[in-house]
Amino acid sequence: MKKGKYFIIVFVVFVIIFSIFNATSFFALASEKVNDEINIDDYYAFVEIKKTVSKNGEIETVLIFKIDEDSYENHKTDYMLKLEDFLSQSYEAIAKIKKEFSETQIKKEPITPRSKVEIVLSRYTNYEEMHIRNGITDLDKPNYTYEKINGVVYDKIVSHSSSFFANIESEKIARCIEIFKDIDSNQDKGVDSNKDRFLYTETYIYPYSFKRLTTNADISYKDKTTNLYVHKYYTNGGQIKNKDIVFTQTTPNPAFWYGLSIGIGIIVLILSVVILLLSQKKKIWRKIKN
Repeated sequence: MKKGKYFIIVFVVFVIIFSIFNATSFFALASEKVNDEINIDDYYAFVEIKKTVSKNGEIETVLIFKIDEDSYENHKTDYMLKLEDFLSQSYEAIAKIKKEFSETQIKKEPITPRSKVEIVLSRYTNYEEMHIRNGITDLDKPNYTYEKINGVVYDKIVSHSSSFFANIESEKIARCIEIFKDIDSNQDKGVDSNKDRFLYTETYIYPYSFKRLTTNADISYKDKTTNLYVHKYYTNGGQIKNKDIVFTQTTPNPAFWYGLSIGIGIIVLILSVVILLLSQKKKIWRKIKN
């Protein structure tokens, strides 16, 4: 009888753990991709839009402009500006960009490099606040397309959107990008005139594991410092219009898991009744023998 009770207890605990695990975990594998068409080392001017969703639900969007003087020097030709002239133009462009935004939006660093500026475009405590402050309702049409794929065990929601840089709604951001791109005007002459050294980056950082959220990002990895999952897309001027950003969210099919839980519960109940009957039958036989 004791063995039967232990078996039931162990089995029930296993079922509970298994059900909870599958209700909160996901088994889709993430695929890490590299954009073979772009070698980051070939670029020396960068603009990045970075959206971060922290574990506490806070959402922050940052716009980053930076230059890489080492890369410029490595790719310099006789037709390009001297390094000091290029840096002078770059610092001047970044200073102009800073003036477009308020002091509170400029991210401060212990040692702020002149070759980089980070601008906080928005910060919300959660998605609800973001929707309220931007007047977004359930009736508004999303700026992306999506489809739901129903599966037996898991469901998937696949969303498609264009690059942030393909259709910039903010005139201020568009103006800042144009100011920044002017530092690349030294390529207007000479053999490098058709070379695009200006790289766009879109970065999405989420607390959702690769089992729950996969993308077609060029690079995806887990940041060991923050334990957040990073997805990066790289595009140059010629690729922006054709960049397709795909997010695939995997969620458990509740009908399957509820049905499985009920089915296992019924099995456990039947096993309990059978063990109880067998135990009672043994007691009756013992009484008869005695």
